[in-house]
Amino acid sequence: MKGSDYEAIGWTFFGLSLICSFFMIADGDSEAATGCCCWGFIALGIAQVGHDKKKKERRMALQTVYVQPTPVVIQQQPIYIPTPAPPAPAPAPAPLPVPEPPRKIPQEYWDSEQWAKKARNLELARDWDGAAQAYQKAGLYAEAGRVREAYLEKDEDKVVVNIDRVGDNVLHDSVMYNDDNNGGTN
Repeated sequence: MKGSDYEAIGWTFFGLSLICSFFMIADGDSEAATGCCCWGFIALGIAQVGHDKKKKERRMALQTVYVQPTPVVIQQQPIYIPTPAPPAPAPAPAPLPVPEPPRKIPQEYWDSEQWAKKARNLELARDWDGAAQAYQKAGLYAEAGRVREAYLEKDEDKVVVNIDRVGDNVLHDSVMYNDDNNGGTN
């Protein structure tokens, strides 16, 4: 046990013996009071021993030099982890076959769909005569007639102006003045 424990026990018993002695004296039992006093002195002795032990422990604590052990340094050797070899490259995919461009079919073997497509393209290009002929070869006679009526036959409706007649009219209808002929003398 520590010195502080002895000291606490001693003082506790001393207090109890004092209380016990006062009660015994109050009852008039002097022999019991004497016994309690004896126990009180024994308790004081125990408290004194604990006090001395506590002092000694403090002195020892002050005199004790704590030596810290030197830390042990363990140098860890590097761990060699072999790196896996890079994976083999995947084989190159087989080249895709290049599709052949569509073969151009000569016009004499064209079907009506191909002629109709050509006719629409020629109409967009404002080649009215070629569009009308292509519609006719496609068998789309109504479309050929529409193109001719809308664009090719319109040229006949135009007014033709004869410049000679216009010139004569302009010359005859206008009055020309000359300063020399205007009522003055030459």
